[in-house]
Amino acid sequence: MVRSPVKLWHGFRDFLAPRNIAEARLRIEQLRFVGETGRPALVVIPIMATFLTASNMVWAAPSHALAWLSAVYFVMAANAAVFNRFRESDPQPEQAGQWTLACTASILTVNILWACMVLLVWSPHDVGNTGYVISFLCASLAAAVAIYGPVLPISLLCPVIYIPFMIVHATTVAGVLSWLAPANLAGYGLIMCGLAWSIHRSATNGIRLRLQNETMAKDLAKANEISERARRQAEEANLAKSAFLASMSHDLRTPLNAIMGFSDLMLQGTFGPIAPAKYVNYVRDIHQSGEHLLTLINDILDVSKIEAGKRELEHVEVSLRSVAEEALHFVEMQAQKSGVRLDMHVPAQVVMYSDERALTQILTNLLSNAVKFTKPGGSATVFARYQPDGNLMFGVEDTGIGISSDDMSKVLEPFGQANHYTSIEGHGTGLGLPIVKGLIEAMGGTFGIESTPNVGTRVWGEFPPSQMVLSRAIA
Repeated sequence: MVRSPVKLWHGFRDFLAPRNIAEARLRIEQLRFVGETGRPALVVIPIMATFLTASNMVWAAPSHALAWLSAVYFVMAANAAVFNRFRESDPQPEQAGQWTLACTASILTVNILWACMVLLVWSPHDVGNTGYVISFLCASLAAAVAIYGPVLPISLLCPVIYIPFMIVHATTVAGVLSWLAPANLAGYGLIMCGLAWSIHRSATNGIRLRLQNETMAKDLAKANEISERARRQAEEANLAKSAFLASMSHDLRTPLNAIMGFSDLMLQGTFGPIAPAKYVNYVRDIHQSGEHLLTLINDILDVSKIEAGKRELEHVEVSLRSVAEEALHFVEMQAQKSGVRLDMHVPAQVVMYSDERALTQILTNLLSNAVKFTKPGGSATVFARYQPDGNLMFGVEDTGIGISSDDMSKVLEPFGQANHYTSIEGHGTGLGLPIVKGLIEAMGGTFGIESTPNVGTRVWGEFPPSQMVLSRAIA
């Protein structure tokens, strides 16, 4: 049973359609590539056809030659319309089959009409005519393979169109050429098929690589967008957290001041002795707990301000020895209770531009940690020394329990603590080192920490020579 033209069209479309989405995208790009490389041909072919028509009139009737020329103009216009519509429609992968069929039909129509020119000038046994026709067909086939090579179904059909014309026309030559010429032309056709395959493979690899790069670029752009969105959300969340902590800390300090103030009045017996006497210990516990909670709230406020970049610092001339003496005084009672010796190796002539309150807070936190995590009989030392490059190291070193390498990153996070710290009574909140690190960096220094378990810990800030008022070597 004869199939209808519509069914035949659909059958060819399904036959030419790629088997998956990736191949369909590749086919669309191949057709787009052919359309772009074939654009010059839309101008060149009609011009060449005009000159060929003038030459063809040597063997063909003028009316036939002009009819062929008109047909070439019409077919080229139709071909241009097909590819223009293809470019403008932005075809999707599911349309690859129908566009392959439409473009193939358009291109083959052009090439069949172009090859049919030899029928106009056919002149058997005319050597000059044979040379003219064979040269025309060979050049046309080479050009077709070069232009349409990326789309294999089209490029392989071109030799099928041109080679039969060549072979049949070559058989009209007398003598040995009547069988030698067709054999050579058949070999030429095979060479053109190999060239078509090579061009197809090279162009396809290039297109496939470009598609992969485009996909990677899109994925990378999408990943960057997701990352940027996540970064903004993290920053917003961090700012919201800092604002919340700052607000809550201020709200908590008001009742705490009342608790501490009234408990202090009761301990002093301002309005008479406390009765019964056992309540004195309870009131003292309330007062001490209030002081501890106030210290914690102040630390939270400091962390919040540092993270939000709102900790205001002033740069004045500060004697590091005076700061060290003040910090040592703050922790002296704690050190005596823990049996830890306090030392200071800070020459009196070391003066730097910095914030005195921030430096005192840094040393107080470091000394408090050193005393807290050093066993009785150990020591905690405030030191200041110059490095060979002129930078000043200013910090605290102890002979305490130390920090393992696995816990090092943890202790630098807010509320983070080493595992063995939690087993120590009064181990703290985990805000000391983050505050120290934030303050050192806010003052233009570099935070440093070294620690060996059961040997000791050294924590310091390293400041550039530009912050020194008096820069001299320290032994």
